[in-house]
Amino acid sequence: MRPQHVAVVCALLLVGASSQNQVPGAIPVAGSVIQASPERLDFSPQPVGSGSQPKTVTLTNSANANVTILDITASGIDFTQTNTCQRSLAPGANCRVAVTFKPVVTGVRIGVLVVSDSTTSPRFVVLTGTGE
Repeated sequence: MRPQHVAVVCALLLVGASSQNQVPGAIPVAGSVIQASPERLDFSPQPVGSGSQPKTVTLTNSANANVTILDITASGIDFTQTNTCQRSLAPGANCRVAVTFKPVVTGVRIGVLVVSDSTTSPRFVVLTGTGE
């Protein structure tokens, strides 16, 4: 499966989770220690080929021990990320991920910010925008 197909499948799973009286945009993960706020980023319509202003997601370690951040990835060809996260995140500490939307075609675009750590399944943040 190509990476953009994985992003769409993940996004559809995430969007579907909200219809079951769960936190919108999040797949429930038992014991998840990395919290993401917000859990969904919706970008304003953007001209094709033009980058948006970045939107920020704050990641917080809710565990009582350090957590190793293994990877932070913005999936889909329309979204990129930069972050201030160190490899190890102390208890109660946070870091920021800046996500930018730059559509390559017109229409609704969907992606997922995936945060993998050493303790749990990945944390997902749904990314949406419209290319004009």
